[in-house]
Amino acid sequence: MQTNFDYLFSIANPAILPSAIINRPFQLAVNYHDAPLPKYAGSYATSWAILNNESQHGISWHIIDDRVDAGDLLKQKLFPITPNETTYSLNIKCFEAAVSSFQELLYEIQAGRVKRKAQDISYRTFYYKHQKPLYGGFINWNLPSEEINQVCRALTFGSYTNGFATTKLLIADKLYIPVEMHSEDNNQKVGRVGEILFLNSQYIKIAANVGSLVISST
Repeated sequence: MQTNFDYLFSIANPAILPSAIINRPFQLAVNYHDAPLPKYAGSYATSWAILNNESQHGISWHIIDDRVDAGDLLKQKLFPITPNETTYSLNIKCFEAAVSSFQELLYEIQAGRVKRKAQDISYRTFYYKHQKPLYGGFINWNLPSEEINQVCRALTFGSYTNGFATTKLLIADKLYIPVEMHSEDNNQKVGRVGEILFLNSQYIKIAANVGSLVISST
C-alpha cells in the first residue's frame, strides 16, 4: 500500500522523477539544482558556467513539475565565481549555499511563509547530460593560454566522479592527462603554437596561440 506524505525533497538526484512520485506529496515536491535558474538547467551546470566565463553562479530550490528544472522558484542564493575557480571549488560553494538556504526554506515552510516565483523561461538555458565541451576536452593550442586554462578548470572535479570530460593533450602522438596546469605569459606571443618551450622532470611548458601553459604533473 502506498503511503502519501506532505513534502518531497529531491536533493543531488540525477534521475528525473516520474509524475507518479511527483504527485504523491500533499503539499510540495521540491528539487535542489546547482545553478541560478532559469539559467543552466540540466546537467553539469557548474562546469558550463566556468566554460562560459560567468562571473556569478548560484543555487536554486524549486517546485518539481513536468518540465525539467522549470518549476516555480522557492529560494535562490547567488555568489561570485573567482578567477581561478574550478568545477570542484564551485561545487563546494553550491553545497554550502544549499545547506544554508535549505534551513531557511524549512523555516519558511514551517511558518507558512513560502513564496513561489515563476521562472522567466525567456532566460532559460539548458544543457543535456550528453553535451560535451568543444574538442571533448582535448587541448587546442590555437587558443589563448587563458582560455585553455579555463577549460582545464572547468574539467577539474577533484575527488568527485567526472562524467563530463577530461582534459587531454597529445605530445609526440602520446596521450597525456594533466593533473596540474596554469597559464603564463598571458598577453604575449612566446613561440610557435604547440611548441615545447621548456621540459624537465618537474614540468613542461608549451606555447599557445597567445601565452603558454605550464603542466607540472601528468
